[in-house]
Amino acid sequence: MTQTAKRFAHVEYDVAREPYRYKACGLDDVYLLNGYEPVETSYGKGVQIENLEALHRAIAGHLVMTQKPLSPKEFRFLRKQLNLTQKELGSLMKVDAQTVARYEKAESDIPGPTDFLLRMLCAVELMPSDKREEFLEEIKNILSADAHNRHPIYLRETAQGWDISAPCQ
Repeated sequence: MTQTAKRFAHVEYDVAREPYRYKACGLDDVYLLNGYEPVETSYGKGVQIENLEALHRAIAGHLVMTQKPLSPKEFRFLRKQLNLTQKELGSLMKVDAQTVARYEKAESDIPGPTDFLLRMLCAVELMPSDKREEFLEEIKNILSADAHNRHPIYLRETAQGWDISAPCQ
């Protein structure tokens, strides 16, 4: 057993002798320890990956939670995971498709708020469907609220901190 395989031998599932570098996702640093099988195809040697959709969701979840800024390749992976075109994502982000393309080709820096918005869109997509529906309904309520019909906010201090309460009548 190689040193690499020894390093990963503590996991509860069988692991391959060497981690498989999964380049088909478009990222440079994704390695599979198991869940894949070498196959012979009419085009030559290939790899069959188990539960590809769940694998991509796991990669997306990792990218969403990572503290470093998204790389252009990671940005593109997350956009594709959302099943959005550059034009569709640009529309959500209030930029044109060419701006999204420049982010993905590393021709333009990805602004922090853009990075954050893409992560949040993916986080919503990764939520369990029942929670996602609740969340999206709340967002719709917020966005459809009448901005011109504002009411005063009445607060009172309590032993637990500040609390919003109804106005005194």
